[in-house]
Amino acid sequence: MSMPPSEERVFISYATKDFQFVERLRGDLRNSNIPYWIDREGLQAGTPNWEKAIRSAITKAPAVIYVVSPNSFDSLFVRDEISIAQMYDRPIYPVWAFGDTWMKCVPMGLGQVQYADARGEHYEQGVSKLLQALRGVFPDLAITPKIVKPPAEGVERRNPYKGLKAFKEEDARDFFGRTAMIAAL
Repeated sequence: MSMPPSEERVFISYATKDFQFVERLRGDLRNSNIPYWIDREGLQAGTPNWEKAIRSAITKAPAVIYVVSPNSFDSLFVRDEISIAQMYDRPIYPVWAFGDTWMKCVPMGLGQVQYADARGEHYEQGVSKLLQALRGVFPDLAITPKIVKPPAEGVERRNPYKGLKAFKEEDARDFFGRTAMIAAL
């Protein structure tokens, strides 16, 4: 079976110490025909810049599976991979692999996200929830990216912040509600 290009594969972010869990997860993804990208397969010997290859795989992936554990919490690479996924608005699907307390396994800011609990005896149910989410059944399982709505038709899209530019009379519509303060001055 030939693998589709990385832009059609889910990126797996994990700590090396959790590889045994990831091996089992990879088997379940493969059996469910969900293509994935993982460093051990995606990075070939002689890859000139492995960091650039990982960044490229994340930016091309339709989603990221985040294997959560105390090991991933301690991994700077996992934290950076998740930050890159967030920067590029990739949906992130957290799968809790190990640990007693969720908040001890995730960086600040991710404590309230939905996740699939695949620890120990919960593995089958958690992975089933992940697979369904990857198929769109549980869209709220992902850390939802920011949605930027286009402006309504006929509404000018512009930046009201002037930076270091001087304010001019035509900028007046950006400044309102200060009449009382001006009168007091």
